Amino acid sequence: DRGQDLPPAQPFRNYVAQARLGLTPAQHEAYFREQLGDVDEPTLPYGLSDVQGDGSQVGEAHLALPDSLSQALRTQARRLGVSVASLCHLAYAQLLGRVSGREDVV
Repeated sequence: DRGQDLPPAQPFRNYVAQARLGLTPAQHEAYFREQLGDVDEPTLPYGLSDVQGDGSQVGEAHLALPDSLSQALRTQARRLGVSVASLCHLAYAQLLGRVSGREDVV
């Protein structure tokens, strides 16, 4: 079980409180350097590390969620005590891990 290797989860309110403390840019940078210092490369889906051009040919897709799914996400987020954004970030990280074949997603 990989969960045993993780540090205890911190409540989201701790992150909000830290963000509201008015830290300097240098303090923010030091925090993220500490958290991400061992990351050698970003997690890229489908092996897309060699992108050519300026990105102007990149397409976007937008899909509105059905109201029932939006409500289910809000209900689940409330139940877990997190934001809907946190659930979406988790879902994206899970997807990215699967399509990249990596367990540690950044």
